[in-house]
Amino acid sequence: MAALEIRNLSKTYRSPGRKPFTALRDLSLAVPEGGIYGFLGPNGAGKSTTIKILVGLIRKTGGEAYVLGRPAEDLTSHQEMGYLPEVSTYYPYLTCRELLDFYCSFFGLSRRKRVSRIGETLALTGLTSKTDTPVRELSKGMQQRLGIAQAVIHDPPLLILDEPTAALDPLIQKEVRDIILKFRDQGKTIFFSSHRLTEVEYICDRVAVLHEGRLLLEGRLAELLEGPSPDCDVTFSAEEGEIWDRWRNSGVPVARITASPQTFQARFPQKEIKQRVSEILSSRGSLLSVTPVRRNLEDLFVKMIAEASHETG
Repeated sequence: MAALEIRNLSKTYRSPGRKPFTALRDLSLAVPEGGIYGFLGPNGAGKSTTIKILVGLIRKTGGEAYVLGRPAEDLTSHQEMGYLPEVSTYYPYLTCRELLDFYCSFFGLSRRKRVSRIGETLALTGLTSKTDTPVRELSKGMQQRLGIAQAVIHDPPLLILDEPTAALDPLIQKEVRDIILKFRDQGKTIFFSSHRLTEVEYICDRVAVLHEGRLLLEGRLAELLEGPSPDCDVTFSAEEGEIWDRWRNSGVPVARITASPQTFQARFPQKEIKQRVSEILSSRGSLLSVTPVRRNLEDLFVKMIAEASHETG
């Protein structure tokens, strides 16, 4: 059974006096149980709309959405799901312990179970020392950790996180990523949206890419990135002069690596490598290496979005 399954999902927003806006168009995907699934796309792609349908905040226009085998509209599915919205607001006067106790009440946990889960969850998210600290006194990073704590207070098998590291400094981003990896190691399924492609590449098992409400790409990340990049890095030594000036004047990005001896590096499509090497040698330069560029998620993402924009534009 898939943790999340979406079939031909569509959503059109309508309001009086305004043209209808279609945010999702026949979206279909399945998120397997276990692991971390990255949900990607530029602003306006439909990521938050999809998440809001899955957690029951808005109604779909068409299609089907299932959470752990049950329709997303079925409130019983929420008992097995944890949700962190992109923007969270908590009662500022409550302490971390009081806030989590409040969330425990939604799930009918006994007093003994509440005490146990609150302690475990605060420890897991690194907030034990802030147990009796009011929310208003927490830093932004600590409030985000508290948001993750409320999402897992009932120990759900599925977590849906909307931009969990947005607007956080690099150190706090890493702390949040480490917490997410702990949940993966516990066997939970984590479905999260993000604009941070290096982060997604680091922690995700599978990804889906949306553009204008349509699915562009979906699959195991390792398989999507396997194979050589169409580009190569050419490293060479030469006197700063003819070839340096010619390439730079023609817009070729050439970087000086060392000054003595003068060593340079430039990136070219593979189909140009033979010609560029010939230019280096004919200018009395020395070729040091030609290295295929490793494919990465950012390059793949930019390429897919550019192609899709060209087709629809």
